[in-house]
Formats: sequence, structure tokens, C-alpha cells
Amino acid sequence: MRIISKSVELPQYTETSLSLVEITKNSSSIKGVRKLSCSNVEKTLLCRFNVPFDLLKNPKLSFVYTIDITSVINGRVVRHPSANFLYFNLKDISST
Repeated sequence: MRIISKSVELPQYTETSLSLVEITKNSSSIKGVRKLSCSNVEKTLLCRFNVPFDLLKNPKLSFVYTIDITSVINGRVVRHPSANFLYFNLKDISST
């Protein structure tokens, strides 16, 4: 998985994972399966990972990129209890 930012550096406080994502009209749910290690170089995030075939059968399995919301308070970075999420369903990616 490769994420490229065309205009700005990628945020410093991020996390990547394989998760089960369910989005409905009234709610959303993200349940972590496992965290992923990725390299962040300039404007590119590169993640290499393997997924067992049995897990790929789950239609909710997704790659999730979490961007923590932060502020600088008194010269220190403070993470807030909220975040932005970007997800890609692996079923959609693996079928192309």
C-alpha cells in the first residue's frame, strides 16, 4: 500500500492497521486486527504486509490510516482523543 501526498508532508502522528470497518447510515465501527509498520519518507507512506487468505475473505477487512489530531500547548505536542481516518477496503483493492 502506498499513500502519496502531492502538496504537503504527511502528518507526523499517524498509525496504520488492518481493521474490520463497518459504515452504516447511522454509525461507523473500526475494530483493529493488527497494527502495521510503514515507512514515512517525505511525501510517501509505504506499507508492505501479507494477509492470510482466510482473513481476506472477510468483506469488512480494510487498511486504515489514522491521523491523530494534535495541538502544541506550551511548546509540547498534545494528542487529542479524536482522529481522522482514511480506509481502503481490501476486497476492492485485491479484485483489481
